[in-house]
Amino acid sequence: MSKKAFVPELQAKYLNPGRAGIRAQALDRNGNLLDYFEIRQDVNLLLVCNVPSLAARVSLSIGEKISKTVLELLVLVIYVGIT
Repeated sequence: MSKKAFVPELQAKYLNPGRAGIRAQALDRNGNLLDYFEIRQDVNLLLVCNVPSLAARVSLSIGEKISKTVLELLVLVIYVGIT
């Protein structure tokens, strides 16, 4: 599918030469590029944002961080009663 199918207004003057490929990138609230991943959490919610590559998505270090965060949330819910 062409880029024009996604963004009909796209014109050559908006494009700059760069590395091959197009992918979405996440920005923080200040407009800074999130290069790797970010875990955001609330008591009943865990979001893993901007995991940019397959290698990162299957990373054991990310899995370890997510599992530790989930366990911490469960402790809050079960033992402290926060929901």
